[in-house]
Amino acid sequence: MEIDLSKFFGAFFEEAEEHLANFETLLLGLELDAPDPEELNAIFRAAHSIKGGAGTFGFNDVAALTHILENLLDQIRKGQRRLEAEMVDTFLQAGDVLAGMIAVHRDGAAPDPAAVAQATSALQALEAGDAKPAAVPASARPTQDGAPYRWRLKLRLDEGAPVEELLASLYAFGEVEELARQYEQGLLLLELAILSQESASEINDSLAFVLPADRFELQAGEPAPAEPLAGESESFGFFADEIPAAPLEDAPASEAFGFFDAEPEAAPTANKEASTPDAAGSDYGFFEPLPAVAPGAPPGREGVAYGFLDQQAVAKAQQQRAEEARQQAAQPASPSPAARAAKPAADKSEAATIRVDVSKVDQLLNFVGELVITQSMLAQSAADLDPLQHARLLAGIEQLQRNTRELQESVMSIRMIPMSTVFSRFPRVVRDLAAKLGKKVELRLVGEQTELDKGFVEKLVDPLTHLVRNSLDHGIESTEARRERGKPETGMLTLAAFQQGGNVVIEVRDDGAGLNRERILAKARENGLAVGEAMSDQDVWMLIFEAGFSTAAEVTDVSGRGVGMDVVRKNIQSMGGSVDIESMAGIGSTMRIRLPLTLAILDGMLVGSGGETYILPLNAIRESLQPTAEQCKSVTGRGRVVQVRDEYLPLVALHEVVGSQPHSQDPTSGIVMLIEAGNQQLALWVDELLGQQQVVVKNLESNYRRVPGISGATILGDGRVALIVDVSVLGRARGT
Repeated sequence: MEIDLSKFFGAFFEEAEEHLANFETLLLGLELDAPDPEELNAIFRAAHSIKGGAGTFGFNDVAALTHILENLLDQIRKGQRRLEAEMVDTFLQAGDVLAGMIAVHRDGAAPDPAAVAQATSALQALEAGDAKPAAVPASARPTQDGAPYRWRLKLRLDEGAPVEELLASLYAFGEVEELARQYEQGLLLLELAILSQESASEINDSLAFVLPADRFELQAGEPAPAEPLAGESESFGFFADEIPAAPLEDAPASEAFGFFDAEPEAAPTANKEASTPDAAGSDYGFFEPLPAVAPGAPPGREGVAYGFLDQQAVAKAQQQRAEEARQQAAQPASPSPAARAAKPAADKSEAATIRVDVSKVDQLLNFVGELVITQSMLAQSAADLDPLQHARLLAGIEQLQRNTRELQESVMSIRMIPMSTVFSRFPRVVRDLAAKLGKKVELRLVGEQTELDKGFVEKLVDPLTHLVRNSLDHGIESTEARRERGKPETGMLTLAAFQQGGNVVIEVRDDGAGLNRERILAKARENGLAVGEAMSDQDVWMLIFEAGFSTAAEVTDVSGRGVGMDVVRKNIQSMGGSVDIESMAGIGSTMRIRLPLTLAILDGMLVGSGGETYILPLNAIRESLQPTAEQCKSVTGRGRVVQVRDEYLPLVALHEVVGSQPHSQDPTSGIVMLIEAGNQQLALWVDELLGQQQVVVKNLESNYRRVPGISGATILGDGRVALIVDVSVLGRARGT
C-alpha cells in the first residue's frame, strides 16, 4: 500500500522555513576567528534536516543543493576547512535560493533553474578550492600528543530506557566508567567518565540522535593520565633499576624478595598440600596457612572469591539491590529542594507544542466574540431586574461575565507571537545594506519577547524594513564622517519593542547625524507645501511622511525617489497605530511606532452624537470636560479651538464628521473629549457619554462598504450596531 506523502508537505515546508531562519541567524552570529563548535553543529543540523526532509518528500532539487552545502558545513565543523567571510556570504545566498525553492514548491511551481545553478556553482567552487584546516578549540579536540581526553557525561533517562544499549554505543568512543547511578522523580540519573580521543562535537552529535538535548550534558574534558610506554620501567624514576634475577635454581625458596628473613623449613605434616611452596611461601609470612577445604563444602571458597566471599551470598545481595532499585523507581522518594527548584525548568523545556492553522484560531476568536455579545445582551436585559428577587440570577450573570473575559483573553493570547519573529529578519538586512553603503553598523535588538498580534506582525515587516533602510542610508554617517566628528567608526542601530499600557511601542534608533531641519523645510517649499520657520521641530520632522518627499541628493537603489515614508504612515495608521519622530542634530534619531495589542477586541468609550451611538478607542482618550463659553474661541482661517489650561486645541464636531444633526447646539451644552490622534491632540465635541465597554470589532468594509471616518463596527448588548470612530481621520478634519 502506497502512502500519500502530499498531506505532510505543509509540515515539511513550515519546518524547512524554521530551519532556514535558524540557519541564517546562526550564520550571522558566527565569529570567523573562533566559531563556536555548538553553533557550527546547529547550522549543520539545520542543513541536514532540510536535506533529509526534501529527500523524503521527493524534492530532489532541494536535497541536491543542500547536500553540497551540508558537505562544506561538515568539513568546517570538523576543523578540516577554515571558515571565511566569503563562505558565509555564499552560504547566505544559498539559503536565499533554498527559501525561494521551498516557496515555489509550496505553490506547486518549479524553481528558477538559473538561480539554482548559480548557487550550486558557487558552493561547488568552494568545495573544489583548497581546504585550509581550522584551529579547533581546545575544548573540542583531543590533546596534541594524541593522548585521550577524560570527558564527564551526565544522563537523565526515563524509566525503562535501554541503558545497556546506550552504554554499549558509548564504548565505541573509548573506555567508559560509571561514576554514579541513582533514581530521582522517576528518572535514572547516570554520571559517566569517557576516556576517548574523539572531540566533544562528535560525542554530542551521536547523543543528539538518540536523546533530547535536555537529557544529556557533556562537560569539558581534561587530558587523561598518560600510560607508561612499552619497554619503559614502571618505577617512574623513584627506584633504581632492578637487579637481574638470579637463576631459578639459585633462588631462595621464599619469595620475600630480600625484605624478610628466610622462614625456617616447614615441619612435616600430614597435610601434604600445606608443605608445598605455594601453600607455605605465598603468604610471605603474614598469614597463617588456610585450613584445608572440607569435603562437600560449597564451591567458591577458593578461586575468584579468595575465600572471603560466598558466591551465593554475592548473587543474593545483587538480586536484593536490583529489587530495591526497582521499588525506588516505582515509588520515588520526596525530591530534594534542588530537584524541586530544577523541575519547572525541565517541565518548560519538555512542553509540547502543536501546529494549528491560523484560520481555526480566527474562527475560535469569532465564536468567543459572539459569546461576548451574548453575555452583553444578558447583562443589559438583567439590568432592570430587582437585585433582591433575582440575586442568584444576577450573580450567575456576573460570574459569566468574568469567565467570558478570561476566555477571551486566553484565546487572544493564542494569536500573540513574539517580536523576535520580525526582528530576526533584520541582522541580514543590516549586514547586506551596510556592506553596500560601505558603512560599519552594529545592530542591537531589545525586547524580542514582547508579544504582538499575529496580524500586526505580518503587516509590520514592510514599514519596519523601510525605516531601518532609511536610518542606514540617511541617518548613520560614513566611516570617515564619523571619525571626523569624534564618533566611533561603527554606528549603532537599535530595534526595540516594549509594551506601554494597551499599546506596543516599536522604536528604530540610530546614533547618526539626525534630521536636518533647514534641508527639510527647503524641500517642503520646493514641493509647494505650506511651511514656516515658526513650525515646531515635531511638525517639521513629520513632513518627511508627505508623498514624494525625499532629501537625498541623488537617486539610488536604496533611496531618493520619495516613495516609502508616506506608505509607512498609511500602513501604520491602517493598523490603528501612529508613528512619530524624535531627532537631535549630531546625536541621532528615533522613529517610534505605536500599535494597539490587537484589533480584534477593543476597550471603547460609548458616546452619543445626533441620536446615534459611536465608540471611541479608550486608549486614545486623555480626558473629557464640559467647556465654558470663555474656553471656546474661533480663529480666522483655523476654525474653532478650545482652551485647556494654557494650550489651545482644535475643536472637531463628531456630528460634522459623520454627517448627522447634533442634539447639543454648541460645545458648552455637550461634552468635549481630549483625543490623541496620531501625533497631535484635539478636542472632540459629542452630545453625551454613555459608558465604557469592551467590544468585538467587526470589519465594516467586508460586510458593507468603506465609510470615511469609521474603522469598524460592533454589536451592542441591545442588538444595535455601533460604529467605531477612526481617530486618525479626526486629525485631518480639524479644520471644521
